Amino acid sequence: SDYDVYPLHKQVSKGLPLPNGGKFTNYDPNPSSGVPSFQSGNAEEWDRMVNELMKYVPLHKGEFYSDMFALRDFNLENPGTFGRCPKIIGHTHLMVTEDGHIDCEKYVGLIGFHLSHESAAQTLEKGIFREVEGAKSRAVYAKRFINKFRKECVHYGEEVHYSLAHIYWQSLFPFDNDVQIHESLMS
Repeated sequence: SDYDVYPLHKQVSKGLPLPNGGKFTNYDPNPSSGVPSFQSGNAEEWDRMVNELMKYVPLHKGEFYSDMFALRDFNLENPGTFGRCPKIIGHTHLMVTEDGHIDCEKYVGLIGFHLSHESAAQTLEKGIFREVEGAKSRAVYAKRFINKFRKECVHYGEEVHYSLAHIYWQSLFPFDNDVQIHESLMS
C-alpha cells in the first residue's frame, strides 16, 4: 500500500488468506492499472512482478520512471497477467454531491481511498476542503476526509484509524466474505 491509502471499512479477523488466491492483484480503478496504490499477492507473485517491472528500468535510463509507469507499461504490453479489482477510489472529489456532501452510496463496495497529490489538489480546487495554512503533508486532508466520511456516512468506516498498510493483515475486506479460512491459519 502507498502511505496515502486509507481504509473505509475495518473488520478484524485473524488468519485471512490472500485475496484472489494469492495472485498479484491491483486494486486501483485506473483502467491501465498503472497506479500501484494498493496491491496484494503471495511471495512468488511479488517476485514475479518485481522481476517483470525491473525489465523496464534499463529502457528508461536517465528519465523519471517510477513503479507506476513500469506497472502501466507491463500491463499494456501483457494484459491479463495480473488481477484487477477496482476497490480503491483515487478521486475523492468525484464522490461528492453538488452541495459538497459525500455521496455515501458511491462508496459501497470500496475498501479505501487514495489521497494522491493530484486528488488532494483537485479536492482543494473544487472547494471540498479549505487549504490549511502550514500543512506539511496530505495527512491533514486525509484526516479531514475520514472525519467527514464518518460524520456523513455514519455506518461506513466507523473504525478507520490507519493506512491500509497497517491493517491489511488483520482486516477482512467486504468482497472476501466467502473466502474459507484454513484452520491452520487460525492459530
